[in-house]
Amino acid sequence: MKLVLRVLLFLLVVIGLVTCEKLEENLLEGPIELSTQEQRFLTESDCDGAVRLCYNALAFDDWWQVHFWRLCNDAATDDAWVGDTVKNYDINPPRISNNPLDSNKARNDTIAAPPFKRRLEIMQAGHYTLDTRGERLRDFYQSNFKGIFLCNSAIAGLSTSKIAENVKNRLTAEAKFLRGFYYFELVKNFGGVPVITSVVTTEYLDTMTRASVAKVYRQIKQDMTEAAAVLPTLTEQNAKDRGRATQGAALAFLAKAELYDGNWETALNAAKKVIEAGDYALEPDFGQLWNPSNVNSREFIFSIGTGVWPFNAFGNPIPLMCGTRAEKGWGYLCPTSNLEQHYLADQDSVRLKWTIIKHQQPVPGDTTKRFNARPDVSKSARFSRKLYTPSEQRFGGSGTKLPHNVIFMRYADLLLIAAEAAYHTNNTGIAIEYLGQVRQRAKLNTNPGLSGSALLNAIYKERRSELAFEGHRIFDLRRTKQLNQIFGTLGSFVTYNLGSTDFYETSNKREKQDKGIKYTANKHELWPIPQDELNRRRGLRQNPGY
Repeated sequence: MKLVLRVLLFLLVVIGLVTCEKLEENLLEGPIELSTQEQRFLTESDCDGAVRLCYNALAFDDWWQVHFWRLCNDAATDDAWVGDTVKNYDINPPRISNNPLDSNKARNDTIAAPPFKRRLEIMQAGHYTLDTRGERLRDFYQSNFKGIFLCNSAIAGLSTSKIAENVKNRLTAEAKFLRGFYYFELVKNFGGVPVITSVVTTEYLDTMTRASVAKVYRQIKQDMTEAAAVLPTLTEQNAKDRGRATQGAALAFLAKAELYDGNWETALNAAKKVIEAGDYALEPDFGQLWNPSNVNSREFIFSIGTGVWPFNAFGNPIPLMCGTRAEKGWGYLCPTSNLEQHYLADQDSVRLKWTIIKHQQPVPGDTTKRFNARPDVSKSARFSRKLYTPSEQRFGGSGTKLPHNVIFMRYADLLLIAAEAAYHTNNTGIAIEYLGQVRQRAKLNTNPGLSGSALLNAIYKERRSELAFEGHRIFDLRRTKQLNQIFGTLGSFVTYNLGSTDFYETSNKREKQDKGIKYTANKHELWPIPQDELNRRRGLRQNPGY
């Protein structure tokens, strides 16, 4: 199911009674409180507009709020090099700050660097040298809290509105779903964070403390459960509402949250409700998932279908950020030869074809016959086909954005969630069945005799094969305790790269070949709380090791 961002096009019209200037001004200053007095909930249009605004935090309107940090997460895996080496980056540059908030702090607590230096964060995240001062790290943290505060404001306003009860309940459920989504983003990246479910004062925010990880997950699961009880199924949803949250989306994220929290039976039950409802299905052709025009695929449970618009707020910056510099891209997230070998070892030609583009080779689904990866400034001379927009579909948008779907949850992910949960509940047959469905689409067989650790490892490997460059890998490695097997001085990925004979990777020395060697156990399972937030919010405490 797509999340059609055209709803945002009409945002200012739809919520004409909202004092948007004041709201936007507040949002630009960081995660501060939003009073329901700043919005009016007199009509259905008012209420609908307030909830539509909650969706905005999924992507906001530029690359720096949330998109860039999502790339940083992929860069911190064995799937991707940072890639762009147009400059000889220093992964530990000096930092200074002119931020007034730092008047009582050491000047090196936070940074105010020129734009090109801010992009060093992706190199630091990818090579595990990140500290607390990153601006993009801060933006991601704050942007998700902005989404939470927008949801809290909408829920509070809806509670006293006089609109039809069924509409009020649906809109409230959408806001709860989105609040759960934003908390899930935060807990995966930072661990325990403050849990706020009502409109609060600035004074409260300045003294709030971090909740436990368990409490954050309880809130996520409560929001998703309550949303699922009210939201329409995909088939029940009105055509004009396509792209908004559904019961299936809420249950799918509930299943994922339960999986992350180690509650296998409840994860399996939630996933099976979606699977057995039959609203969603695998896209028959794996390559069609990456066609920007295919925004109505039944595989998309929750995603952003950006469409093609001549407005800055529309389109997706990621294809440009992850595009070759030969085509005016930024050159980030170059697939590793390690990932390519992963596909080759499984004879997985279908997903290899649609995941990795190589220098001087044709681009699947495009007219390009000899792809120019600019190996002189590209670590591996490989780029992600999933994040690539075919040349004939690059019309419209702005100078920095292209039409391209952003997928947060698709049916294949849900099947693998169910397979993993089934394994842990001793439902081996179900686990193999769901695993097999995903592999069958890739024209691969599944060993029906798999069991024990071999079955679990097969599911883990399948998640890498199926979901590369979709933002899941770093969190899979963290939750399954595999980071210290892959990174660090003895990590398999580090060892592989130090012994690599790949021509392009070993020829380009501007990104260090020992990527991941600085990983530290019991530290890098989480990212640091941004220093700006520690300076601003006196009740917060830092994650271990930072």
